[in-house]
Amino acid sequence: MLGARLNTIHNLRYYIRLMHDMRAAIEAGRFASFAADFYAMRRAGASTL
Repeated sequence: MLGARLNTIHNLRYYIRLMHDMRAAIEAGRFASFAADFYAMRRAGASTL
């Protein structure tokens, strides 16, 4: 039960941070480069933003 709860907290924090960073990139007018960097990190196997 604890493992499921910790995993949920981890996943929520990941998505909260991702949305925060996406909004900041949109506001700064650099969403395209944010998206390119994000997908490059995902392809490389990076698990953090």
